[in-house]
Amino acid sequence: MSACAVAAGAYGADPIDLHTIDWNKAVVPGSVCGADRPIKLHTGYATVHSHRWPTVPRVFVDRGRVVYGDLNGDGRDEAALQIVCANLGGTAAGQLAFAVVVYSAGIRAPKAVGVLTPVLRSARRHVPILVPDSITHDEVTVTEYTYGPHDADCCPTGQATTVWQFEEGTFRPASTHVQRPPNR
Repeated sequence: MSACAVAAGAYGADPIDLHTIDWNKAVVPGSVCGADRPIKLHTGYATVHSHRWPTVPRVFVDRGRVVYGDLNGDGRDEAALQIVCANLGGTAAGQLAFAVVVYSAGIRAPKAVGVLTPVLRSARRHVPILVPDSITHDEVTVTEYTYGPHDADCCPTGQATTVWQFEEGTFRPASTHVQRPPNR
């Protein structure tokens, strides 16, 4: 996804302050959960049909943590929003994917400028949990929690930090530091 910079004062208005956004009503790129169109959250949730998981009749989309920081050095904060895609399971066994969507301030609404996904893999059917930690100049830092082959649904034992670099309007994973590998 490419970033699009809007100059302050364009169209007679300054960009919105992302700190004032109700993230429970955010619009999430459909690609995050395999939907064909953007996903509009209602009270922090949505239900979609997904081409990524065709055997799952309805994929539940849930928002998580949001963090703020000045990504591009313009003095205005961007935001990173955690999203989870899940089936009806209700536990980690039902989680299908995690992502972090990075937003910049548009004139009327937040604009998605990138989608971050786990760099590491988990054992068996569990997916890595991705949590946004911080946004600094040209970087978004996330924590990845990974499951070992014998970890219970509740408790991934692996933990790593991945730094995503923002260059020329795109994100790339710059480094991943494993603090604790998952139990084997």
